[in-house]
Amino acid sequence: MMIKKNLFRNKMGIGIVTLSLIALITFSINVWAQTSRSDVFVYVNTMVKASVLQKDLQSAIPGAQIRVFSRNTDFQKAVAEESPEVVIARKNLVQKVNMTPGLQGILNGQQSEVYVLLTVDKAVNVASLDGNSVGAVDEFGRRQTSSFVTEALGVKPTVKRTVKVEDLLALLQFSAADAIFLPRRFTPVLQKSSQLKLIETTVPNASMPLPAVGFASDAVKTHILPQIKNLSGEINQKIGVDSWQ
Repeated sequence: MMIKKNLFRNKMGIGIVTLSLIALITFSINVWAQTSRSDVFVYVNTMVKASVLQKDLQSAIPGAQIRVFSRNTDFQKAVAEESPEVVIARKNLVQKVNMTPGLQGILNGQQSEVYVLLTVDKAVNVASLDGNSVGAVDEFGRRQTSSFVTEALGVKPTVKRTVKVEDLLALLQFSAADAIFLPRRFTPVLQKSSQLKLIETTVPNASMPLPAVGFASDAVKTHILPQIKNLSGEINQKIGVDSWQ
């Protein structure tokens, strides 16, 4: 009887040790899976909510942890403090946060996009905007955004910055700005969503690089790049590109 009891206890002990080892291995695998997921930080000029784009990208790139930012300042601060493995933003912003672009967005066959002015009822003489109010999305920070608008227009307006594209429309609706300055791809969207008669004025040489993807290492690039290149047309459209190369 004593021998049987000892055998039973030994078997019980081995069983407990085995279960403990299985639990430890499972826990380790889960921790590894979580810690090995690449952080992808995104900041782009879009009409959709950050949460919507984040959900779309998370579904399309399951091996990454996606964070989409609504404000440029939040994006740059997070990149500086948390050092993500991947960033998606305008090429000049990718470079500004010390990441090397490894994938470039393409729209209509180009690596940059044209900016235009929108006004109500009639086209605007660009020279007349000197000293007047022009609305623009705060894509680069207060100083850089104001500098971009001033240099592109060749005059020095008072730049009224907004967080989102749709907020620009409100500036015109409430006569808080004489014109708004934005990428041409948004013109049809705003014209369709507004009861105002919006008129587009071309601004010579006003353009900005399209979103690019910066990678922290070749290993991350090898893993994430194919998934970004295979993003659906609908998701790419929300980011502001047709494809990636």
